[in-house]
Parts: sequence; C-alpha cells; structure tokens
Amino acid sequence: MLLLVNTTPTLASSTGIVVNGRTLVTEIPPRIEKGRAMVPLRAAAEALAADVYYDPDTRAVAVTKNTTRVTLTIDSTWAKIGELTTTLDVPPRIEAGRTLVPLRFLGESLGINVAWDPTARTAYLSETLLHLPGWTKPLTTAPPTLYLEGKRIDVKLHQPVCEYVEADTRIDFELRGLKNITAAVIVVEKGGERSDQPFTAAGGVCRGQLWLPFGPGEYKITVCSPPQETNLQGWAGFRARNTGSGDVRYLAPIDWIDWDRVEILNLADKLARDYPMDTLTVIHDWVAQNINYDVVMSRSANIPQRRASEVLHSRTGVCEHYSRLLAALCRANGIPARIVSGYMRREGDSWPTKPNHAWNELLIDNRWVTVDVTLDAGYIEGSRFVKSLSRSYLDPNPSVFAATHRKQ
Repeated sequence: MLLLVNTTPTLASSTGIVVNGRTLVTEIPPRIEKGRAMVPLRAAAEALAADVYYDPDTRAVAVTKNTTRVTLTIDSTWAKIGELTTTLDVPPRIEAGRTLVPLRFLGESLGINVAWDPTARTAYLSETLLHLPGWTKPLTTAPPTLYLEGKRIDVKLHQPVCEYVEADTRIDFELRGLKNITAAVIVVEKGGERSDQPFTAAGGVCRGQLWLPFGPGEYKITVCSPPQETNLQGWAGFRARNTGSGDVRYLAPIDWIDWDRVEILNLADKLARDYPMDTLTVIHDWVAQNINYDVVMSRSANIPQRRASEVLHSRTGVCEHYSRLLAALCRANGIPARIVSGYMRREGDSWPTKPNHAWNELLIDNRWVTVDVTLDAGYIEGSRFVKSLSRSYLDPNPSVFAATHRKQ
C-alpha cells in the first residue's frame, strides 16, 4: 500500500532533451510513441557532434559519428548500422518539418548512452554515464551490506559499488547470485515513508533502476526476496543521498504501478483526451468495463501482489489491483495518482475492524478527485461478479462517499 502524506506533487509542464548534461532547446519536443521516446534528429545529432544528411528523393537520413554510419528511412522500420540491417519498433517520421527518430536506437547505434525520465518527460543522451539518471557518486569506500540470508545464497551487489552513494532521484543497481530466483523487491525508505519496488530476475541477475521518490534527503535501501505472504527477507542494503528536488511519489512507476511498461503506455495513449478530467473518465470506464472482479481471490486470506501490467494482462483482480491499473494509466498520462487504503461498509452497517478496501485519488486542477473504480465496475451476486458500469463513485459527493468509505 502507498503511504499517504500531505504533499502535492508538481507535474513537468513540457518535455525536453539533455545532451551531455546540457539542456537542448528544440522546436519540436520529444514524443512517446508505442512506448518509445522519439527525438528531433538533427538537433540531437549535432549536439553530439554527428553529421546528418537527408536525401529528399529516397527520404533516407544518414547520421555519421566518427566511423559509425546509421541510415534510416522516413516511415520505414528498416534501418542500417554500417552494413548491418535491422528493424525499428517505431519508424522515423516528419513532424512540422523536423525528423523524429527513436531515441534509444539513435544513441546505442552511435555508441551513446541514452535514458528517458518518465516523470520529467526528459530524454537524455550522454557520452559518459555521469549525466544520465541513475548514475551514482560514491560517498564512502565501504562495500554494500550483505545480510545473513544474502551471504547464505552468495549474492553480490555489483551496483552501487559502495554502501553510501549520492544520486538524483534514480539509482542503477545490479544484484548477482540469485540462483533459482525470478524476482526481487527493493524497499526504499526515507524517515517514516516507504516505497516497495518490484523487479524481475533472470539468469541469477537482477538489474534495473530504482526510484528515490520522496524528494531530497537521506534514504535507506534494502534489496529483498520476493514477498512470502507479507514478509520480505533482506539480502543486501545501502544508503543514498538524494539531490533531486522533486517529490515524485504519485508520478513515478513504483509500488507495483509499473506504468512505464510498453503495454500500459500504449493503452494510456489510446485513452488520452484533451483535458485531464476527460482522460480520467475514459480511463475509469475502460478499467471498469475490462477488468473482472475475482470473487474467490477477494475471500482469500492473502491477496497476491500484482503489478498494474499483470492486472492488464490477466484482466482480473480485486480492489487494490483495479486501483493500481487506474493509477498506472493516469500516471502515464501525467495525472498524479495515489492509492488509498481503508474501510468500506454498507451504509448503516458497522465499520470493519480491519482495512478491507482500496480506491484512488487523482490530482486534477489542484484538487484531489476521489474514484472507486471497483464499485463502479459491477456487483457480486452470490459467488459470481456481475459487470454493471456506473459512475456513481467517479468524483462522488464527499459527504455521501464518507458514509461508506473511511481512510486508514
């Protein structure tokens, strides 16, 4: 569950490009298409001291840096790196007289490091790791801490390389030695605040990028085994000083809300409308109509953790799964979203003694809009779920909502 705090996040107003640590001003900002960041080719290439040539007859674009030559064709998924032919997920295209190309393909083809910051909507191109999100500066020579369980299974934290590092909002990590283990959870803590960030492992290796979502300050990070019921067993740990100024807890792809997955980005793009409230309404209706409530799971003693992308794939879940998917689709559209855990009752009944429900709050036009998409999806009849779309719990009257819902 997300810990609720009285913090209002700010949303980046525009996209941008940072090349070797310097912000690049372009007439056309980066775009996201099918989960891929598209950037203006000429501006990015010239900032990297690469040459660009465009043939209007063949609509081919050639980019040369040092001895590497990359050739692309407008509206074609075919491309060449030297003499090697490859395919692109998204083809280059022309917009407002500027050629947009896939960021990662361009950078990796030219031997440049690339990154995309989804919360700031910023693309990064850098000839060193220094200027990329996730880069860490060592603050001590002491190695990361390995817990007893970690020693027993002989894991080793390769990144970060020391026990205390400095970073800006994100940290690259790599853990090795996870035999027969396919997942890990990284617990990120700052004061009394906590974020659980799940990752997959393959071939004994778990790597990725974790977020320091609670703004600047000191963090404790623990790499843990996958949850057994509600328990997490620590393997390795380190500390971090976050120099980033932004609080991104309601925008970042954390706490099982993995909106940076391609399938969620694609759906979010299809559901986007011109105004945030209209976007929320379309997302609410889609989730309510396409996700089936799992009655058997709801009556289980232990509800399994599921990423938003897993809920989208399975099309089933309970209230917290509905809430995660709705939050993911909203965050992917730049709408700050949080999950509220608490108590739900029928009007007139006694309040439950334990939390039994989850719903959402979305920041739109400087106010938090309440949504309970689970109740708007339908109702339980005996042992089966009956779909019945409603908008009764989409921005409901606060006093009416308070009669049946109470925050934890």
